[in-house]
Amino acid sequence: MRSILAIFLLSSAGCVADLLQLGEEPEQPFCDVETPCRDSSKQCIFNRCFDPQEPFERVALNLHREQRSQQLLDVDLSNSARLDLNLLAEIPVRLTAESADGSPLTGRVVASRQHSIPGSPVHRQAILGDEGAGTLLLTEGTEWQLRFFPEAKNFPPSDPQSLAPQSSLEEQSVRFQLADSAVNVTGRLLAEDGSALASRAVRLQDTVGRRVSGSSRSDEEGRFELTLRAGINEVQLLIDSDDPSLAARLMEPRGVGNGEWGDINVPFDGPAIPVAFTVRSGQDSTPLACDILLRPVAAGGLIRHRLETVAGIPTLLELVQGRWWIDVHPRDRDDLAPVIGLEVDIAHRGRQEVVVNLANRVRMTGVVLLPNGQPALGARLIFQQVMGTDREADLSPWAYQDWVFEHQTDENGRFELSLPPGEMALFVVPSAPHPRLLRLLSIRDELSVELPISEGTLFSGEVSGDAGGGNTLIQVFSRDLRFANRAVLLGEGIAGADGSFSIPLPVGQ
Repeated sequence: MRSILAIFLLSSAGCVADLLQLGEEPEQPFCDVETPCRDSSKQCIFNRCFDPQEPFERVALNLHREQRSQQLLDVDLSNSARLDLNLLAEIPVRLTAESADGSPLTGRVVASRQHSIPGSPVHRQAILGDEGAGTLLLTEGTEWQLRFFPEAKNFPPSDPQSLAPQSSLEEQSVRFQLADSAVNVTGRLLAEDGSALASRAVRLQDTVGRRVSGSSRSDEEGRFELTLRAGINEVQLLIDSDDPSLAARLMEPRGVGNGEWGDINVPFDGPAIPVAFTVRSGQDSTPLACDILLRPVAAGGLIRHRLETVAGIPTLLELVQGRWWIDVHPRDRDDLAPVIGLEVDIAHRGRQEVVVNLANRVRMTGVVLLPNGQPALGARLIFQQVMGTDREADLSPWAYQDWVFEHQTDENGRFELSLPPGEMALFVVPSAPHPRLLRLLSIRDELSVELPISEGTLFSGEVSGDAGGGNTLIQVFSRDLRFANRAVLLGEGIAGADGSFSIPLPVGQ
């Protein structure tokens, strides 16, 4: 009864319509080949539904000139597709580095822009010579983070310093001084059987993957000593190895304490396991010639071992126990797909066999058509695929890898090629003044596609600066679209000698 009364009161107040609106289907957050857009008037582009007739409004720009990049992270094009761009001044910053006693240090300074376009970071670096001094050009008004990496391996990198150069200041400088309050971390590496791990390269990094110590090598008794920057409370010890038969491991985070760590037991460093490694195709058991990349999971993808297999000859490896990520790239076989991030477990049970069976690539044919229906002669087809699985524990840039392939259409706008199976981004780049075409494909079985280029919008303007704006490469990135956590490139062009530019951009982005 109370429920009926409540509904009556709400309806009398005109609230029922509002309550019904709450139950309407929300905006679709995701789409793909198997989950198309519910609104048939929209297109699924890079997992998002867009109206193909509506031009984009906000973009990010990368301006590259004389080996230096400047970026505009949020550019509003909703009112005008013409924009005059002014290159900011590049300010010389004097750099010096010295030890605690004031003596100069040689090394390199790396400056990273604090905020940048996803997937397009901006880095600059300078070498400091025997006098411990150098100069680096940094963009005015942009926030930079600078770190000094000493050439001497026993010194840790410096603490990061922030700087936003200003042209109003006469001279700007950054001084790096390695404090004498650094902490010495000592320990002894032991295998599971209690034997010493000698001649192992070690270093320390913080829990987000930044190196915070110098590097060292354990002695015959497995002892090592590392110099750690003061003020860091928790670190991870990385045990390096240039031999896949010896363990490489990123140890669990631990407190620095007084720096006296004592004995450190390294798991899975017993005798290496003989592994018969074979790469083949289908029912053919003949070993293939391939480039192999081995990455021990225990090292978080930070350590890599490269090797080559020879056609017709079995490969015998000595691998340390544990899990491995394996990348396989066939040589001289365009009909076979590479394998990225295959995980295998090398257990402690004598000789093992690892067989990698490469899949055939999928045949794809198609035609690219211009807005007037004519074939797009010589259009570039850029295919990009991210291979491997997500690995949350992998803090390195090797968590996943790209496979990139480029092709061109013939005089009839047609193409025929073979591609690895899986999800793939396609960027079709016709000749000017036509815009790019962006698609996300699911390559499973042989397919034939028609790729019509739509009329786009023209982004034009002029680049100016103290040294002029001619020959500036202008890259236009979407602020909404992402592929492999990177902003999608919508278009690019080069400013003429007078700084003017005109870049066709697709709609629906």
